[in-house]
Amino acid sequence: MAKRKKDGAAEQPSVFATDIPVIPEVRRELKLKIERSSGTVNRILAWLNDYPVVAENGSKGSWKGTVPGVVRLETVVYGQGSAKYKLTIDLPGTAEDQSLECSLTNGYHNAEYKL
Repeated sequence: MAKRKKDGAAEQPSVFATDIPVIPEVRRELKLKIERSSGTVNRILAWLNDYPVVAENGSKGSWKGTVPGVVRLETVVYGQGSAKYKLTIDLPGTAEDQSLECSLTNGYHNAEYKL
């Protein structure tokens, strides 16, 4: 028998699902490596979704961990003149390793990537 509302009308069954399956958040391994290619690199910084993961004084820095499905990677590198550095991104089992070489402009370079 249908339930009655306070005004006496029959309550209609809901057409919306009441039990929605929760899809677990996709998580994956990520490895980052930032290292000097040429010239002088003084400071290497990197953030994943605004969380600092690399803060190194010198010519190389790295990080390894588990991240959610989509992340925003931001890198900042300080050095001398037009020094160059190499950023390597590894998502084991997901994609081939990616490497890019970037040049500093007047001793500075920053970039943002969506992975």
